[in-house]
Amino acid sequence: MSDPTDEYPAPARSMRPNPGGALAPDHVVGRDLLIDQFWQTLHVQSLALLAPRRIGKTSIMVRMELLAPEGFVVARRNLEGLESTSEFAQVLLEDVEQLLGTWKTKALRAREFLAKLGVVELHKIKLELRGVGWKRLLERLFDDLQEQLELHDRTLVLMWDEVTLFIAQLINSGGASDAMLLLDLLRAIRQSHSRVRMVLTGSIGFGELLRRLRREHGYRNRPLNDVAQRLVPLLATGGAEALICALLRDAEQAREPAFINEIVRVSEGHPFVIQLLVERLLQQPVPSRADIPGCLAALMTPPGDPLDLNHYLDRLERELDPDAAALARAVLDVLASSPTALDRAGVCAVLAGHPRDGVLATIRILEDDFYLRRIEHDRLDFMFGFLRRFWIAERGL
Repeated sequence: MSDPTDEYPAPARSMRPNPGGALAPDHVVGRDLLIDQFWQTLHVQSLALLAPRRIGKTSIMVRMELLAPEGFVVARRNLEGLESTSEFAQVLLEDVEQLLGTWKTKALRAREFLAKLGVVELHKIKLELRGVGWKRLLERLFDDLQEQLELHDRTLVLMWDEVTLFIAQLINSGGASDAMLLLDLLRAIRQSHSRVRMVLTGSIGFGELLRRLRREHGYRNRPLNDVAQRLVPLLATGGAEALICALLRDAEQAREPAFINEIVRVSEGHPFVIQLLVERLLQQPVPSRADIPGCLAALMTPPGDPLDLNHYLDRLERELDPDAAALARAVLDVLASSPTALDRAGVCAVLAGHPRDGVLATIRILEDDFYLRRIEHDRLDFMFGFLRRFWIAERGL
């Protein structure tokens, strides 16, 4: 899953370990070639960034904004915490008017619509648009946007982090109909407004979210079939080395190549694991290669769960019905305990007591949700080696 195109990133400045914290754009290491590919895609269509948790999607968007090509403008927003489509429409209006303010204009159609509802001042109130009023506001807002973007020869990229958490919040609060309508509306806007692009990402996978809408609410549309879905890979060797060296440099730790290479190997190029691992290593009196296995084990051993690996256990119970969750655990147990990697036929053979179609469908779900990945000869493996170790320990295999 590592990215072969980022083998030789530009050197990073020194930095302190900051696992899980917000990174400055110049502290996002080893991603520039990937970001360039993303921007090439955004010339023609919108993006959904797919990745397991803690892989650095948010940090990539932060640096993408810094590296926006000529002709593009960016409005970046974290949607976590929004509770309604009215609130979404309001924060989008605020972001758009901030952009339009640089061009000495306003969202006139959107403002006219609000004025008819008696809304004149937005900064001190929380919009509560009845029915599909939020939809009408968004339609007018994007018409305003398209007009001004054409006038100034610009393309707007709306970068929305945690969009899937926002959609899940709508569903959980009884707003599934609004959630489905919003997904369909955003697709329609992308189709009809040539100067608007979107970058969508979130901690909950899009596949997981759409499965829930189909299963529980009869949703049949494909709201992302116009969006380029791109996997965010682990850091390649060069990017991982650059990040490790930058983290060690701030602590004035000069390390031999074997030490750095071992951190790259055991972290598997996972940027969050690198941050956590280096942070723990720097707590040793004289960090050495011999400390690395113990520091990694400490990240996976109770008390505490800094890698949030329990998420992979809890998620099955939360997102699947009991029978489906039991089958998913069985598939993962088979792959974790097998001495050699199995392909799908091999898993089906071991689980011959289960319907073959059910096993194959479960494998696909586990791939979509980043539990599993395919390796050579179409065999299956855990997404991360440390996830496999955790699963073996927690399941007593």
